[in-house]
Amino acid sequence: MLLFGLYLELLMCLIAKKIKSGNRKIIGEKKIMAQIKVTQTRSIIKRLEKQKRTIKALGLGRPNNSNVLPDNAQTRGMIAVVGHLVKVENV
Repeated sequence: MLLFGLYLELLMCLIAKKIKSGNRKIIGEKKIMAQIKVTQTRSIIKRLEKQKRTIKALGLGRPNNSNVLPDNAQTRGMIAVVGHLVKVENV
């Protein structure tokens, strides 16, 4: 009986097509990731090559350039490398 009740509850959630999970939303079968806006605040002149490549990988290149990226572990790791050169905002 308990298993049947849990099954009905899950079925009702899927019918409503809205399940919120932390900062991710599941609509139907699609997962929508939270996004962050990364803005370059300082130049990459006289910086390490690794930091220059990370700025390019983030889609930046000049001060005051911005890019909206998914909020995941890869993006957060890149931001940790160049945190002193960028500003991060939640979108």
